[in-house]
Amino acid sequence: MGPGYKAREGGAAVEIGTVQLEKLMARTGLSREEAAALLAKCGGSVLDAVLELERQGRMPPVRGGSYSTRFGAYSGGESAVPPPPEAASRRPFRWKEVGRVLKNLARHCTTISLEVWRKGEVMVAIPLVILVLLFLVAPYVMFPLTIVGLVLRCRYRLSGAEVENTPVNDTLKRASDVVGEWVEQVRREMDRDRKKK
Repeated sequence: MGPGYKAREGGAAVEIGTVQLEKLMARTGLSREEAAALLAKCGGSVLDAVLELERQGRMPPVRGGSYSTRFGAYSGGESAVPPPPEAASRRPFRWKEVGRVLKNLARHCTTISLEVWRKGEVMVAIPLVILVLLFLVAPYVMFPLTIVGLVLRCRYRLSGAEVENTPVNDTLKRASDVVGEWVEQVRREMDRDRKKK
């Protein structure tokens, strides 16, 4: 802040920088005295001063459109987008779209399944919809089972046309690798402890 002005508002002196004063004058078109008084009232904050002017309805329209925090405020301009007309906001509810979305969701949940692999063989494949239901109904059982499976060196993989080459399977593989390395390290430490005894 460069050299500034001292203004009094409510008996307290407020330091107003010239940069703040010039910013407020450029944005609002106020005179130097009006801008200084408004900044003093707002504690030196340019943002608060602009908001105060807006509350008072004294903000000049911005060229090319503007934004206001007041409900329903809109100033036109070339680049501004007017609010939608009342009739456009009352679009009829489309049941066909809802049905299509639900159908796609059901199809994806039944065509994608989680495969549990151990020693190069698929132990079980569970459809995703059933797996989600199991996690919702019995999370205190499913989370420990998932971790126990990782400790027993099971690998999890999503299968289905939509997820074959997605990062999800890479993430599941990395998680299995990390847990597998951790289990192997624990086993090595236990073997060392046995040999020392």
